[in-house]
Amino acid sequence: MKNKIQMRRIFSKCNEFHMYTTDKAKPALVFWACRERLWNTMDQFMLSSRIFGRDFKRALNYAIEHGYSGVEWYLNTFKLSTNPAAITQFLDTLSEHENLQFTFHLPTTEIEIGHADLRVAQTSTDFVKLLIDRIQPWCERQQRPIPFTAHLGSNSLPVELMDWDTAVANLTTLAAYSSSAGGVLCLENLKSGWTTNPNHMLDLVTASGCKITLDTGHARSNPLIRGNEISLVDYVLKLSPHIVHMHVYHYESLDKGEHIPPEGRNDIADVLDLMPSLPHVSSVVLELSSEEALAKTLKVVREGGRF
Repeated sequence: MKNKIQMRRIFSKCNEFHMYTTDKAKPALVFWACRERLWNTMDQFMLSSRIFGRDFKRALNYAIEHGYSGVEWYLNTFKLSTNPAAITQFLDTLSEHENLQFTFHLPTTEIEIGHADLRVAQTSTDFVKLLIDRIQPWCERQQRPIPFTAHLGSNSLPVELMDWDTAVANLTTLAAYSSSAGGVLCLENLKSGWTTNPNHMLDLVTASGCKITLDTGHARSNPLIRGNEISLVDYVLKLSPHIVHMHVYHYESLDKGEHIPPEGRNDIADVLDLMPSLPHVSSVVLELSSEEALAKTLKVVREGGRF
């Protein structure tokens, strides 16, 4: 009886559990997904494997040694092998680290699922499916769906080279495909293109059924935010019902696309103050490109003892 009361309290407080489960989900999985979110005080952060290239063991060791809660596998630089033995070794290694979180950042170069050239768009979508197939065996064993972050219009691709209907169709396909593989597709906001406008972002998400990865550095470099047409806080709050995953750093440089670390807490205080009020976020990545920038960012987010 006591356990039933505890579960009812968790369900009543955890209104996002339906975002991660299906009608066929077992009650135990719903319980653990909700309990995980309620007990997660946002005091731990993941790192991006982009720092370590293809050396996944080095990324894991660094995360463990420096107290990170997990790793996001950046599939631009960390390549999923076509060799089944290599994939099995990688997935088995993940399974050996049950205390860590793992998420996946889908490729952002050489593919574009929303391209106006249908051949490019379809080939890109098929390639993403192939990558999802390779990690599905591990994802299906996890207690909650694993975020797969995707881009539309990567590398400042002009919207004139994109097609809205194609983008929505392929997002819809990949959202369903991710869900069937134990994942959740998350569209990331970029510093240019459709996703800079929160209304367009919401249209894409609601039409396709995917969720959102909030990239706070891209948001700060968003021309609408830089031009004071909308505040960063208002941009985030408008998207907040759909945000399940986050990338945190100061901003992305407009010229080279570098992820710049904060110099002090004031640089990202607005983001840090918002984070506890985002009800559906269950994983946060400090998305930097060097060990030095990563360490600097971790130090900043922990200033003042709040995180």
